[in-house]
Amino acid sequence: MKQQHIFRLTALLLALLLAVSGAATAFAAGADTSPTDLTSVPDWPAAPELETNYAILMEANTGVILYAKNDTEQCHPASITKLMTALLTLENCSLDDTVTFSYRATHELEEGATSIARTEGEQLSVRDCLYALLLASANEVAQALAEHISGSIEAFADLMNQRAEQLGCTGTHFTNPSGLNDDQHVTTCRDMALITRELLKNKDFLEIESHTTYTIPATNKHSEPLVIAQKHKLVKQGGDHYEGAIAGKTGYTTQTGNTLVTCAQRNDETLICVVMGCSGTHYRDTVSLLDYGFNNFSTINISASESPELTGSDGSPVSLPAGTYIPDDEWLTLPRSMDFAGLTATVELYDNPLQTGVTVAGQAGSANSVGRIHYSHKGSELGTALLLQDPAAAASASSSAETATTAEAASSGKNSLRRIASLAPISALRSWVDQHAKQGGPSGTIFLFIRNHSGASALIFLLLLVLLILILRLIFVRIRRPAHRHHNAYHLPGEHRRKRRRKKGYHMKR
Repeated sequence: MKQQHIFRLTALLLALLLAVSGAATAFAAGADTSPTDLTSVPDWPAAPELETNYAILMEANTGVILYAKNDTEQCHPASITKLMTALLTLENCSLDDTVTFSYRATHELEEGATSIARTEGEQLSVRDCLYALLLASANEVAQALAEHISGSIEAFADLMNQRAEQLGCTGTHFTNPSGLNDDQHVTTCRDMALITRELLKNKDFLEIESHTTYTIPATNKHSEPLVIAQKHKLVKQGGDHYEGAIAGKTGYTTQTGNTLVTCAQRNDETLICVVMGCSGTHYRDTVSLLDYGFNNFSTINISASESPELTGSDGSPVSLPAGTYIPDDEWLTLPRSMDFAGLTATVELYDNPLQTGVTVAGQAGSANSVGRIHYSHKGSELGTALLLQDPAAAASASSSAETATTAEAASSGKNSLRRIASLAPISALRSWVDQHAKQGGPSGTIFLFIRNHSGASALIFLLLLVLLILILRLIFVRIRRPAHRHHNAYHLPGEHRRKRRRKKGYHMKR
C-alpha cells in the first residue's frame, strides 16, 4: 500500500514537472509568428492613396505590416488561391511524383476557365504541374493536384483550411483549389500575405517563379511539348518588370475583379504586396505600395547592428548573462527616419533558461533561450529579438561563481535549495548524467530525458534526478521482494518454515 502511494506521488510530481517545463518552453522558444501591424506607430511614414479598397504591404522577414487597408475584410481571391495549392503540393509531394488527370479534374470547369488543355488519363510530373499552376494558372491542374494529394477536391479544401489556420489565417475559407467562383470561397489580404510568406521559405517555389517561360514535355496524351509563360507583368522580364520582383500570382474572375500578389526583394528587405477587388488598377496600386515600402523602410539584422542601451522594465540599465547573444536571423523593420540605436531596448529575462534546439556554432549541444529584447519607439513596440546563451560560456561563468557561492553559503550558514542547487556537486552530477545519456539503450534514454528537460535549471535537474532514483529503487525492491507476503508457514522456504512452525507449536509428522 505504501509503495502504491509512493508511485502515485512520483507520477504526480513528474507530470507537474513536465507541464511546467513544457509550458515554459512554449513561452520562451515558441516566438509569436503572427504579423505585427505597425501602421499606427508614431512618426510612421505617410502612405500613398490607392484606388483599391483592399490591400496590404508586409515585410517577409519580420512579418511587420507596413500598410493596411481593409486587410482583414473577406474577399473572393480568384486564382491567387493557387498559392495555397502550391504550398500544400510542395509540402506533401515529391517533384518527381506522377499526377494522373481524372475526368472530373479536366471536365468540371467553368466556361472560359484558364487551362492547358489536359485530358482524362493524362499524366504529368508534380514539377510540370507546379509550373502550369503558377505560371499558366491552369485550373484543371489545380484540381488534379488536389485529387492527387487528398483523393478529392472536397478533402483537399479541408486540408487547405487546416493549413490556413496553422499559418494564423483568421478570415479564410477555401472550397476549391483553383479560386473559381463560389460565394463561400473567401479570404483576406492579410491571410494571403501569411500564406505567401510561408511559400517564400521554399526554394523550389522560388526556382519555379524565377522562370519567365517553361516547356512541358510531351505526355502519354500529347505528342508535342507545350511552352507556357509567366502571366504576372511585374515578375516576368519585359518593359513592365518591377526591379527586385521575385514571385507573384495573378487572379481574375467576373465576380471578383482583379487580385494580385507580388513579392519583391532589395538588399535585406523582402516585401509582400496583396491587392484584391480591383478594377484594372491592380498593377498600379501594387507599384505604389512597393515603392512606398522600399523608399521609406529598411530591414536591419539586429545582431549586426549597434545596439541601443539595454534597460530593464523599470528603465534602469541592465547587463546580460555571460555568453548571451542574439542569433543571426533576428530582423527589425524600421522607417528610414528612425535610428535603431535610438530605440528603447527593454530586456526580459526568463526565470529558467530553456533549451531551444538552436545549434551553437562549433558545438554539438543546443543553445539556451534566456529571454528577449523588446524594441520600441515612443511607447510602441516595433519588434523583439531572441536572447540565446552559449552553454559552454554559461558553464564557465557558473564554475567561476561556484567558489564564491560556496564560501558565502558556508559563512552565512544558509542552506536553501537555491544555494544547494548552485554548488559544485551539481556540475559533477550533470557530467555524470551527460556521460550516461550518450550510452544509448533504455537507461541512456532516461538520462537523456533528464538532461533535455532540466535545461539550465538546477532545481528541475535535481528533482528529475531524485524521481529517477525513487523509481529505480522501487523497481529494484519489487524485483527482490515477492509481490505478496504470505503468513502461512507452508509458503516459507526451508529452515525458515521449520522455525516458524516450531514457534507456533506445530508438530512435524513423519
